[in-house]
Amino acid sequence: MIQKEQILARFEKVYASTNDNSQYQCLCPGHDDKTASLGIKFDGDKVVFNCFGGCDTGDVIQAAGLSWSDIMPDSLDNDYKPNKRFNPFAVLKAIRDDVLFMYLCANELKQNKPLQESDQQKLLSLRVKLRGIYDDIK
Repeated sequence: MIQKEQILARFEKVYASTNDNSQYQCLCPGHDDKTASLGIKFDGDKVVFNCFGGCDTGDVIQAAGLSWSDIMPDSLDNDYKPNKRFNPFAVLKAIRDDVLFMYLCANELKQNKPLQESDQQKLLSLRVKLRGIYDDIK
């Protein structure tokens, strides 16, 4: 794992969100970010990325020019057991736009209006995305 300062240098508009400099906010490189929607938490040799815009951690890491080996601990901690498996609020926040899109499509179909091909394709990809989120948290 590379040093915290090297990781933070890959992001723009970084600021500490806690007094102990363990948590930071910055612009997310995974999407066209105007506000600091990416949270980065350092806990010993662990790093947690959370994009409140819904970006996948792998996409954020890649967009920042990092690799998994850059952010993963050098040794495995087999005794680590998180006290929560997931944050339900973060999950809901991540899928809110997707759910709104699905609602709007359902409303169009209810009115017997056909969906555009691009909307049909987006619905199919959302099905895969939401199924993946479900599988990750069950």
